[in-house]
Amino acid sequence: MTKHLLRPQKLLGSLAVLLCLFLAACELFPLTPLPPPPTGAPATNTPTAGPPTSTPAPTSPATSATAAAALTPTLPPGERRPAAVWFAPFSPLPPTGARPFTGAVDFMDLFTADAPWQSAEQHLSVFQLSGEWVAEVASAAELAQIVEDLKSRGLALAVEVEALDPTSDCGQGITGFAGLLQGQKIAQRIQDAGGKLDYIAFQEPYYYAHLFSGRGACQWSAEQTAQALAEYTRAIRAIFPDVLAGDVEPLPLDLQTAEYRNWMQSYRSAAELELAFFHVKPDFRRIDWPQASLQLQEYARQQNIPFGIIYHGQGLTDQEWSDSAWQRAGVFESRWDGQPDHAIFQSWDDKPDHTLPENKPSTFTHLINRYFRQRAALQAQLGDMDSEGARLVSGSLLDADGAPIIQTSVQLDLQLQYQNTILNPPVVATYQATTNEDGHFEINLLSLPAIGVFLQTSFPGSDSTSAEGSIGFWPAYSLLDIGNSGRNVAAHATTSASFTYKGNRPEQAVDGDPNTIWTPGDLPRHFIDIYLNQPVTISMVRLLASQEKAGWTTHWIWGKDSTGKLRLLQEVGSETADMDVIDVIPETPWENITMIRIETIKSPSWVAWREIEIIAP
Repeated sequence: MTKHLLRPQKLLGSLAVLLCLFLAACELFPLTPLPPPPTGAPATNTPTAGPPTSTPAPTSPATSATAAAALTPTLPPGERRPAAVWFAPFSPLPPTGARPFTGAVDFMDLFTADAPWQSAEQHLSVFQLSGEWVAEVASAAELAQIVEDLKSRGLALAVEVEALDPTSDCGQGITGFAGLLQGQKIAQRIQDAGGKLDYIAFQEPYYYAHLFSGRGACQWSAEQTAQALAEYTRAIRAIFPDVLAGDVEPLPLDLQTAEYRNWMQSYRSAAELELAFFHVKPDFRRIDWPQASLQLQEYARQQNIPFGIIYHGQGLTDQEWSDSAWQRAGVFESRWDGQPDHAIFQSWDDKPDHTLPENKPSTFTHLINRYFRQRAALQAQLGDMDSEGARLVSGSLLDADGAPIIQTSVQLDLQLQYQNTILNPPVVATYQATTNEDGHFEINLLSLPAIGVFLQTSFPGSDSTSAEGSIGFWPAYSLLDIGNSGRNVAAHATTSASFTYKGNRPEQAVDGDPNTIWTPGDLPRHFIDIYLNQPVTISMVRLLASQEKAGWTTHWIWGKDSTGKLRLLQEVGSETADMDVIDVIPETPWENITMIRIETIKSPSWVAWREIEIIAP
C-alpha cells in the first residue's frame, strides 16, 4: 500500500504542482499498483477463446506433455490460451490455535444435485480437496457424496498433499510434512468411496524441505526432496495407476525465481518422473509478484510443464476477499498479459464463508463466473503537442468481436517514471473519459511533468449483466511511455546512521533489494543519512517500510545544502505497516541538497527501512 503525504492542488504545468494532485489519484487496482511491463509486452490484450470445457482425467502419467494435453487446449499461434480452472474452497477443517476458523459454512452444499452453481461448474476442470481433511476429518458418507457429485459434473478430482515424511530431527509440524502413510490413507479413502484420484498437488515441498531455515528445518538437497516425492508418487500409483503429480510452491518476498527453475530441472533428473504441473502461490505483498510469476511461467513452459497461478484474496468480508482475488487475476492476465495454463481459485483462510449461490456477487462460485467474462481490448495513442502545450490521448474500447463498448468510463493515470527504482511508480494525476457510440474516447492533457511519465489508460471491467456473473468484461489496459526519465539519486549512495544492529547496515536501505533492511534494533528516535554526489533538486522521497507491528509512525525529513546547513524539510505521519510505501512530495522541489536524513520520531516497532529512494528530475 502506498501512503500519499501531500496536499492536492490544480494541475498547472510545473512538476512540483502536478505532483500535488497525487492525493486525487485513483488507481484501478489500489492493492497492487504496478510498474510498466517489460519491453515488448503488448499494449492491449488479445480476446480470449471460449472457456474450456470440463476435461476428464488423462490416462497416461508418463509425461508432462500428457498432462498439458489434458487441461491445456492447443490454439493457433497468436491466440490467447484459455486457462483450465481449478476450484479449491477451504475444506471445513476444525479450528486450531494457529487457525481459529473453519472452512466455508456451505462447503458440503456444493455437492448436492440442485446446488446453485450450474454455470460455474460448466467452467471448471478440476475440484481440489485438502489432503488433511480427506485423511483425518471427512466422514465416509461425505467423501462418497463428493465423489459421486463430481462424477456427475464431469470434474476431475485433485487433492493437495503434504508428501514428505518428517524425521526425528526435522520436519515436525512444518508445512509439506505429513508423510506417505497419510497419503496412502487419502488414496484408500477415496477408493473406498468409489472415487478416482486424478491429481495430487504437492504442498510446497521444495520450499519447506530445501529453502526453509527456521526451527525444525530439514534443508535437504533438491535431489533428496525429489526422490522422496517420487517414492510418494509411486506409492499412490499402486492404488491409482493413472494419477498425475504436480507441485505447488510459494512465492515469498525474498525468493529468487531461478530457485524454482533449478528445482524443475532437479526433479526431472532425480525423481525420473515429470511434473504434471507447476502452480505458484504468490505472496501478493511482493512488489514484483506479477513479473516474478511471468518468469516462472516462462521457466515452466521451457520445460513443457503446465503453469498455474493461485488467485487468493484478502479482506474482512466475502465481498472484499472475492474482489481482491478478481483484482489480482486482472492484474496478472490483463495488465501483464500473463497466460497461465491453469487458474486456481483457492482459499486457506477465514474467507469466503459462502461458496453459494453463484448469483450472489460475494460468493466463491460467483468469482469463478467472473473469470469467464469477455476480454476487452483498449487501444490508445498520444497526439502531438498543440500550441498551448496540451496533448490529446485518444482511443477505442472494443469487445472480443471488435464491437464498440459504449457509454463506459475509462481512466488515464499519469505515473512518474524514473531510473534505478524497485518501487511501483506513483500516480500523480488521474483523468476520466466516457466512450461514445463508436467506443471512442478522448482525454486532453494540459501539461506533462519533465521527470518522465508513463500513461496507463484503463477500463475497470464491467459489472455483470447476468445474475450468475459470467456476462460482462474483464479489465483492459493500454500503456504509453513518454518523456525523459528522472533518476533515483539514492541508489547505492554513501550512508551513515545513528546506530546499526548486527549486520543490518545503513547501505542496505539503498541497495535496490527490498529483502535487506537497515535497523538500529531499537525504538525511536533514530536516523539514517544518505549522501548525494553533488547538490541536486529533489522532487520526491519514497520510503519502503520495514515494520513488525502496524501503527502510526512519524518521520522528519532533514536536508543539508551545499553550505553545510541542516534544516527540517518536512514532517510526515500516517498509519503504516510492513511493505507500505510512503511517498513524500514537497509543495515545491527542495533545491541544492547534498544530504537527506530520515529520522523516525514515533513508531510501534523498531526503526527500520527496506529501501529509500530520492527522486531528482
